[in-house]
Amino acid sequence: MEDASRELHLIVYSQPLFKAHWALFVPSINNARVGKKIHAVGDALNGFSITFDRNYNLGTTGRSHTLVHLGYIGAAYIDEASVLGNDLPITDNVAQDRLETYATSAPAPGPSLRPSLYSGSTKKRVEIRDCQTWMKDFITVLVEASVLNRDSLDVLDNAPKH
Repeated sequence: MEDASRELHLIVYSQPLFKAHWALFVPSINNARVGKKIHAVGDALNGFSITFDRNYNLGTTGRSHTLVHLGYIGAAYIDEASVLGNDLPITDNVAQDRLETYATSAPAPGPSLRPSLYSGSTKKRVEIRDCQTWMKDFITVLVEASVLNRDSLDVLDNAPKH
């Protein structure tokens, strides 16, 4: 029988020269190193898309990462089958449970970086949107829906950015 709540983590993939990549990790019930990764992939020039990596194994990623505890949500928001992907690692963009539906309700960032050939007459500062800004939007959606505790926003504010 499932517990009344499920743990959520922020995966921070640090990179020496660039901003860190952020993803949400939902561990499976039986193995805390295997689970579902929800993140925005792409770049600021071309835009991002939201993807769900099912049966994702933190132990075999090969990428340097840090796990940051975000909080707990009710087990009813997560379908364990969507976490494990029929025991095969798969990536898709179709929401299969309530948590993923919330993820898709936070729009993935579109292109926000101007090409170097931009010749507009007015120059104004552009807000660069990326996986980190999307994660903040997604977690804000969960907080505003009372799915996740407000403290999780403070966790994001203090999470490694690079």
